[in-house]
Parts: sequence; structure tokens; C-alpha cells
Amino acid sequence: GDGDGDVPPVLPGYFRMLTLMALHTFHQVEVDVMILEVGMGGRYDATNFLNHRINGSTNTCVCGVTLLDLDHCRVLGTTLEEIAWEKGGIFAVDKTSGVSSVSPKPIPINTRPDEGETDTCPIRQTGHTQPRIEPSTNTNEHKHAKFFVLDSNTSSVINVLKRCAQHNIEGIGEVVLVDANGTDLRAVMNNKGSALGLAGEHQYGNANLALHLC
Repeated sequence: GDGDGDVPPVLPGYFRMLTLMALHTFHQVEVDVMILEVGMGGRYDATNFLNHRINGSTNTCVCGVTLLDLDHCRVLGTTLEEIAWEKGGIFAVDKTSGVSSVSPKPIPINTRPDEGETDTCPIRQTGHTQPRIEPSTNTNEHKHAKFFVLDSNTSSVINVLKRCAQHNIEGIGEVVLVDANGTDLRAVMNNKGSALGLAGEHQYGNANLALHLC
């Protein structure tokens, strides 16, 4: 009604509203592939709701992380490790379990694992620099999940992301490092006499990451 006592409806925030509108549109037109970019961080972002596993399969959702930098520090933290922890929240397979919100906080850079502690989450390197790929020890392939990260991130950032993947999916997540120089991609494009449509050398790394997500 038009009465003075009417209470305005409670609506989601601007970015959340845009996310809901986009999802509604995607559903209406029945898209085959949906690409979502987080608005800020990742762990508590409006886009972080998709489960990686549906009906026992982990092929429904894939995650990629570009080069992290100090940004939105007031909300995400003042160190790259804190920001990486926020980003690592998107690695959770089952977003309804609440596991994403309780993965371990980043440890100081100079802190080493306790004696006897082992790290069960493998890191793989892709690209020409380290072509050898370690085979996964996971025997339950329908639960296995890969998360692609640019290798230009610092080792401490990669370790935080690695721990998030390990915790969120019970030690069977795999962080795959992607060549940030995009060396192989450059070679292919040079042979064809083509170039990226985006300016900046860093875009080759981003394009290489995008190819790995396909």
C-alpha cells in the first residue's frame, strides 16, 4: 500500500542482485556453459555457491586463480596469504556443508610444518619448464578435483591455496600450476601469425589459464 507505515522490502546488495539476475537469465536461456568471476575475494562472495560435485561427479565446475595482489585489503586482509585464504574458499566441493568457511587460516611464511607432518595435496606444474606430471594417488576419481593456479603467484600464496584445496575436499584436491608466461600459447600464435586481442604481456598467462579451464 501507500501508507506511511509501510516497510520497504529487504533486497540483496547490488552485486548480489546482479548475480541473481544473471543466474535467472542463464537459466531462462538454458546456457551450456556459465563463467562466473568473483566480485571480491571468493570465500564469502555472492558467486561462491556452485557445488563442484553433482550426482557424484566433479566435472560440473572448475576453478582458476590468476595472479593475486594486494587489493581490497580492508576486507580481505593486509597480506597476500590472507587474501589467498579468502580466494581458496572457492575450492570447496560441497558448498552446503559449511566446510568452506572453516578451512585453516594461513600460516606465517616462515613457519614450517611440524616434524613428521606430510602434505597429501599434490602440486602439478604444466608448461614447458616442468613437463613431467606426477600421477595422482587418488583412487576415487569421481571425487577428484583440480584447481588451476598461475605459477607467477608466490610460493606462500600457492601453499595457502594448496592447504585450502586439501582441507576443503578431504586431502584429494589437486592444485595445478599453469605457466604464467604462456610460452606454448605464444609459440602456437606466433606460428599462425596471430596475437591476443588484449594488450599486456600478463594476458598471455591469463589466456593460458583460460585454456586449462576448458
